Amino acid sequence: MQRNAMILSAALLSFGLCTPSQAGVAPCAINNCDSNGDGGRDISDAIRIIGHLFLGDPPPVAYCDGVNIAFTNGDCNGDGNIDLSDGIRMLSWLFGGLPPPVEGVGDSDGDGIADDKDNCPLDANAGQEDTDEDTVGNVCDVCASGNDTLDDDKDGFPDACDNCPAVGNGQTDMDGDLVGDACDNCPEVANAGQEDANSDGVGDACQSSSTIYVGSLTRTRGRWQFVPGVLGLAGANMLCNEKFPSSQACTIEQLETASAAGELVDVKDFDGNTINTFWVNRPDAPGDRQCTDPSRENIPWTYQTAHIATHGEFVDLNEDGSLSEIQLIMDHCQANRWVACCKS
Repeated sequence: MQRNAMILSAALLSFGLCTPSQAGVAPCAINNCDSNGDGGRDISDAIRIIGHLFLGDPPPVAYCDGVNIAFTNGDCNGDGNIDLSDGIRMLSWLFGGLPPPVEGVGDSDGDGIADDKDNCPLDANAGQEDTDEDTVGNVCDVCASGNDTLDDDKDGFPDACDNCPAVGNGQTDMDGDLVGDACDNCPEVANAGQEDANSDGVGDACQSSSTIYVGSLTRTRGRWQFVPGVLGLAGANMLCNEKFPSSQACTIEQLETASAAGELVDVKDFDGNTINTFWVNRPDAPGDRQCTDPSRENIPWTYQTAHIATHGEFVDLNEDGSLSEIQLIMDHCQANRWVACCKS
């Protein structure tokens, strides 16, 4: 290759395109591959590169002050080296119609892909693999399984691989269940599904075995009909056991114990509705305080209008999880309240 380059230079000299005296160094260059600094880019610049490589001529001149180009002058193809391919690049541009020498964009990782086209400009990846098609190459992709550009909680971890995409955090995960501690309802017990049957914010996997309250049915008037054909407390017990296995409708004593243990803070029913009042299931209460309809079934929790003197006891649930005193308001079998479920 060196012999061919020397023959090329000699041939150019013989045609008067270059003379030894033209090897003088110009002050500076304003474009990449203006190798001799004469203000233009032509065949003499290709010869300057070849002469430098094989005949001991000076290297291409430096850029003029204030010129900011990503490549060393003479690195015409932007591969980080000045070699014969750069002389060929010049000649191919001048006589073969190929693109001009590169200027504004480098190839920082040397993988043959210019930085402005490289999906990982600082990490060599000639194949440009991008599995998740987010324009960030696999070798430098923070989240190779999803879009790197979405980060709702602004914590620097893309949503697609953030273990708490809605809560900014450092990605700590003590139990290794891939749910970050910042949003894990059982941070010390693995529970990837985050099951929480009673919607109390504490996962089933780490719910205390002494827990009494396990969840709530949806709100209803005083005539409870949670199961077709089964009215009152019996139907409520059946649905409690279905939704929260081994449970039944809570008695007021159980609710009060659960409240004292802090189990009723921010509770929701199985449809996710926030609870603020409960019907009071008090087996020793007279029927006219348990929404009993003596003219029909004559069992508790089968009445929901205001035509007869029967009502229903209830308690309100405060934001701190405490309960009000038992209340009884005339005709309030018509109100919608919740039925709580407790361990059997």
